[in-house]
Amino acid sequence: MIRYTQPENISSDIVKMCDESDKLTSTGKYIDSVAILEKAYSEAPDSRKVILKLASAYRNSGNAGKSIKILENALEKNPDDIEYHHQLANSYFERKWNKKAVAKFNECLESDAVYPEIIQDLSDYFLENKEHKILTERLENLMSDFRQKNLDTQLLAMCTAMIFVCADDSRVNGEDTKITADYLNVIAEKYPDIITPSFCADVISFMSDTPNGFSALTLFNELIAIMYKLCSTLKNDNNFRKACAQFEMSVIVYNADVNNIAVYAMRAVNAYFKTSEYDENLMKYLIFSAKMDIVESARKTPINALANDFKNKYHCLWTFVSEFLEGIMNAKNEDELRIFARQSIYSDVRNPSKELIKTFEQHLNKADFELFKKAVCTPQKPSNPVTPVYTALSKKSKHITSNKIAPNSECPCGSGKKYKKCCGLK
Repeated sequence: MIRYTQPENISSDIVKMCDESDKLTSTGKYIDSVAILEKAYSEAPDSRKVILKLASAYRNSGNAGKSIKILENALEKNPDDIEYHHQLANSYFERKWNKKAVAKFNECLESDAVYPEIIQDLSDYFLENKEHKILTERLENLMSDFRQKNLDTQLLAMCTAMIFVCADDSRVNGEDTKITADYLNVIAEKYPDIITPSFCADVISFMSDTPNGFSALTLFNELIAIMYKLCSTLKNDNNFRKACAQFEMSVIVYNADVNNIAVYAMRAVNAYFKTSEYDENLMKYLIFSAKMDIVESARKTPINALANDFKNKYHCLWTFVSEFLEGIMNAKNEDELRIFARQSIYSDVRNPSKELIKTFEQHLNKADFELFKKAVCTPQKPSNPVTPVYTALSKKSKHITSNKIAPNSECPCGSGKKYKKCCGLK
């Protein structure tokens, strides 16, 4: 079998239809997505991109029969296309034609063109049927086969990830596969050369992306500790850090463990790694908003317990919010809280661009927007500090006069310059 990766020569109209169907699918409008793709299919019946998207849309809308038909027709013309075989296996699975599904998955796995998503979907099939021990044995055999064929190490990473996902799922369902985090040491002994930062990052990414919602934080944290011992350069690897943060985010969403701190942490991660669907200016506003919400909560109820609980659960995400939260927890009274919040929050948006100002104007009410402009756009004297932005936060606030600042001290505006070369000049 062959996996086709070269771009197709299709019209711009067909590309637009495919893009529009993706937007509809992302919002759960599967029927509307099918309608657009059927039109695209009528105009470009031989397009792989359209065929694969339409087959997937049929499955999502509960019509696996049509998905099977269009894929079987496509395979008559292109019998070696592994992605057609893969999607057909998924369609058989969706239709509950289990024997056909397993046979088709096995056919894909025997190909040198196999890719990680096939392993993931096969694992999903076995997990749904509660066949944990069979899946574990199958994955171990696949790892041996892939190693003998010298195939991409991402395949080994996916098998490793699915073994741990299977262990978690079996525990939840009362069946023990005897797999613990220490199994990673067994893999390292068998295949010592594959334990690299990229392999470890792939394992964590595949675990967080599993359809069954892997959620065992204890196992995850144990795995991370073992990975650090096996790979000395891992702690400084940004891709691994990103994978760990995304894993913890998936756990928060899966377990509905969402609060103001979690929201801030997730936004901070997306901003740091530039993975958010939001533009940069909107992300700055959202982080600003999340910080303000945390400060408002802290004014009413001490957040120490909530913050410490978050720190104990989500070790990686904590690194993105620790400085801000520890500053809040260290504030001894409301005045200190207000001063810290002003300095910390406004420093993120100091000297805003026109686009950022426009974004804040769109999302803040008029009074708060005027306070925002005064805080970040107008040079402020240290003796006349700015009141926090949200009126909800500043209603009961008393005016605070800061102490005299030494000329060589860092300017409190957050510019990073000395006071005498910044606000002191004004």
